[in-house]
Amino acid sequence: MALDHAIVMGGGMAGLLSAAGLAGQFEQVTIIDRDELRTEGAEALAPRRGVPHGGVVHRLLALGERRIEDLLPGLREELLAAGGEEWIRDAQEQSHVQEQGSLALTRPMLEGVIRRRVLALPSVTARQGAVAGLLTEEEGRRVSGVAVRGGAAGELHGGLVVDAAGRSSRAAGWVEGLGAERPRALSTRVHVAYTCLRLHLRQDALPEGVQDLVVPATEELPLMVELEPCGNGEHILSVSGT
Repeated sequence: MALDHAIVMGGGMAGLLSAAGLAGQFEQVTIIDRDELRTEGAEALAPRRGVPHGGVVHRLLALGERRIEDLLPGLREELLAAGGEEWIRDAQEQSHVQEQGSLALTRPMLEGVIRRRVLALPSVTARQGAVAGLLTEEEGRRVSGVAVRGGAAGELHGGLVVDAAGRSSRAAGWVEGLGAERPRALSTRVHVAYTCLRLHLRQDALPEGVQDLVVPATEELPLMVELEPCGNGEHILSVSGT
């Protein structure tokens, strides 16, 4: 029997895929995000302000694709139709761990196609606004919903609240404020900086059959330079280093 209502805080990748997984278990799933989650037009595939790394190249590897396909069958075909490209290294550079069939695309493209699929599910809706706090019952022992400010402000009640708001989330502090133990957080500093530029290459810029170029870092020049496809016939030139 389907449960009543699930609330998902955050409309990024984690929130969208959480909603897709909950859609078969709840009669209604509501995604709350600061942005208006568009599914049509050019803005549906445009970078979002809350995703600063959206401009760099992304790859959807085979295992991740299979897991998402379990939730959203036919996603690969939709990503290819949106401009994603199958990414295959030159045979001489292949290693025994290289996964075949990875897709090269941008984060806005991946997120936009998944958003369109998830919000097309009959039980899933999106609501613009920011979660301002948790609603509770039984003297704070049970979370019963969220308070929303901005956009469609008000109270939203549900049997399950999922925190997928990412780094901006304040849920850990709210839980601690209810007298519960603050959820443990683990973090790792990567110490990597990068910059990138999206390019339209002329037709004969790369040798036939070559999709990408990589110049590895050296002791003399500790910067790696990569030219990789990102879909729709474009490439991204990236420079990164520690």
